[in-house]
Amino acid sequence: MTDIFSLVDTALGTLAPVPYAWDEYLTESGAALPDTYLVVSDVTDQPAMHADNQEVLRFYRIQVSGYSRNGMAALPNTDAAMIGAGFAKSNRVKLPYNNGSGHFGLATDYTILLDTN
Repeated sequence: MTDIFSLVDTALGTLAPVPYAWDEYLTESGAALPDTYLVVSDVTDQPAMHADNQEVLRFYRIQVSGYSRNGMAALPNTDAAMIGAGFAKSNRVKLPYNNGSGHFGLATDYTILLDTN
């Protein structure tokens, strides 16, 4: 069985040096957020098929939210990273501008069906 977290880490690792974190990007107390960063969330993680009462396929929807102080065009190419790792691109939504940090944001969902054996 492929570990979804390792799969996503490997995919987004191709975007280095863009930093990313799962669920929330935290900094040291008082430190500013980076100019560009990603936040990853495991939105859906559910069985998709069973055989002989055993799960054989699992469906995942992973959301990658990109943030940049330099505008939307400066966001890293998460599509290339995630699609290159076998994910399919799904929903995409522009996030509200963050007045406090000065970041623009875009959240993109990627889906994948993985064999659990």
